[in-house]
Amino acid sequence: MNPKRATILTPKGTIATKTEGTNMAVCRDVLVDLEGFDPGFAFYLDETDLNLRLMRAGHATAVVPMAEVHHGFEASPRRRRDRVPADLYDIGSSWAVFQRKYLAEVDRPTHWRAIRDHEKRRAMAHMVAGRLDPDGVRYLMRRLDLGYGQGLGRQRGGGQVTRSPVSAFRAFPFRARKSTVLRGRIWQRARLRAEAAERVAKGEIVTLILLSPTTLYHSVRFTAEGFWEQRGGLFGKSERSDPPVRLTTFSSRVTREVERVAEVRLIEG
Repeated sequence: MNPKRATILTPKGTIATKTEGTNMAVCRDVLVDLEGFDPGFAFYLDETDLNLRLMRAGHATAVVPMAEVHHGFEASPRRRRDRVPADLYDIGSSWAVFQRKYLAEVDRPTHWRAIRDHEKRRAMAHMVAGRLDPDGVRYLMRRLDLGYGQGLGRQRGGGQVTRSPVSAFRAFPFRARKSTVLRGRIWQRARLRAEAAERVAKGEIVTLILLSPTTLYHSVRFTAEGFWEQRGGLFGKSERSDPPVRLTTFSSRVTREVERVAEVRLIEG
C-alpha cells in the first residue's frame, strides 16, 4: 500500500480492514443497510464490529494515509488524565457482546481468560510504575468482571440510521493558507507562543517546536489558540521507531522534525 496515496482495499476471505473510530467515514446508505453501529457496545469494539460486518457484506474500504486527525485527549470516567484506566466495566461488557456475536460458545472461556490476563498485566504495570496501588488494581479487575457479566445479557443490534440526512452535506471550508514554523528553546516559550497566536489570528497554519537540552520524549498538542506545539528534548525520541537518544544539533533536529510533518501541515521549502 502506498503510504501517501489513497488505496481501495476489498475484502479477502474473512479478513476485514481495520479503521479507527476517531477517523473514519461510512456511506450513509451502507450504514442504513447494516443498521448502523451496534448500540450493544459501550464505546469499545464498536468500530471493530462494524468493520467485520462491512467485510461480510463485501464492501470495500478506502484508506487515505494523508487524511490525518490529531485526536485530543481529556480525562473521563474510564481513564484518568495520565491515561491510567479508571474503570474497565465497559471494556468487559463490550467483550462479552463481541464474543456472543463472533465466537463459538465453547471458545469464549479461553478467549476471556486471555483478555482478562491482558488487562491484569496492564493494571499491574501501572502499579509497578507507581500510578496505581493494589486496591486500585483489584477495583479495576472487579469492574471488568462485572461488566463482562452484564454484557452476557445485553441486547445486541437494533441500531437505527435515518436514510435521509438531517442537513445537507457541508464541504470542508478549505482556503489557501500560509504555513509557518517557529522554533526555539523551551525557555523562549512565552514569546514564541505569543507570536504563534498572533500568526494564527492572521490566518496562518503555525507549527511551534520547543526543544530542551535533554533526552525527554517529544509530545504534540493542538493548543486552544489554534497552533501545533511540539515539545521535547533535543536528543529525545519523537517517533516510536527512534532510539531513546539521538545525538544531533539544534538546527538538524528542527529540520528533521519539520520534514516529518511538512506534507500534512502544508509546509513548503
